[in-house]
Amino acid sequence: MKLNRLSDLQQLIEYEFRNFTNYLRASHSLFDDQTRKAEVAKKEFIDAIIKLKSDNGGEIDPDSPIFGRWEELSTDSYLTELEIEALRDMQRVFANSSFLFLVALFEGSLKRICDAFITPERISPKNINEQSYAMKARLFLSKVVGITLPDDPKWLKLRKFLELRNAIAHDNGTVFKHSEKSFANQSDRYKTVYEFKSDLHVFEGDDSITFHIEKIEFIENAATFLREFAIEIGLNAIESASVSINS
Repeated sequence: MKLNRLSDLQQLIEYEFRNFTNYLRASHSLFDDQTRKAEVAKKEFIDAIIKLKSDNGGEIDPDSPIFGRWEELSTDSYLTELEIEALRDMQRVFANSSFLFLVALFEGSLKRICDAFITPERISPKNINEQSYAMKARLFLSKVVGITLPDDPKWLKLRKFLELRNAIAHDNGTVFKHSEKSFANQSDRYKTVYEFKSDLHVFEGDDSITFHIEKIEFIENAATFLREFAIEIGLNAIESASVSINS
C-alpha cells in the first residue's frame, strides 16, 4: 500500500507543478496584455492632446469650445496612467503570492511523502525541532526513516528559497540590515536577497532593504527546481519502501 501511494504521488507532483506553471504563465500573459493595451491607450490620449494643442496655437483657452475636449482627453490620460500603475502593483502582488504558493506546493509534496512513513512507533515531522516543514521533513526522512536524500547543495538552495518566502510572508519583503556590520556578517536572509538581486526589484534604505519578485522567469525556474527536487525525494522514498518490502 505504501509503495502504491508513493508511486501515485509522483504523478500527482507532476500534475500539480505543471498546473501551477501553466497558471503562472497564463496569468502573467494576461497582466502583460492588459498593461500593453493601457499603455497604447495612454499614448493615443497624449498624441490627441498634443495634436489638439498644435491645431490651436499651442494653448487651450478655458473659454474655447474645444476646452471640454482637452479636459476629457487629459482626464482619460490621467486615469489610464492610474490603471497602468494599478496593473503593475497587481503584477508585483501576483509574483510574490505565486512564489509563496509554489513553496507551499513543494512542502505539501514533502508532507505527502512523510505521511506514507508515519507510524505510531515513530515521531512525526511536527515533533522535530526545525522552523520550516521542509527541514522537519528532511530530518524525519533521513534520520527517522533512513532514506538517502539528495545532496546538500540542493537543500542549501531550498533554504534560500525559504528565506525569501519568509521575508515575503512575514515581513512584506522587508529585510533589516546592521549598518555597523560588513556584508559577510549580515543575516542569511539579507545575503539571500542580494544573491537573487538580478531577479528582484530591491529598494535599499539606511537600515533595511525591501524587495519584490520582478522576473516571472525566476518563479518558473524555481518551480522546475522544486518539482525535480520533490520527485527525486519521492523516488528515493520509493526505493527505500521497496527495499523494506523485499527484505
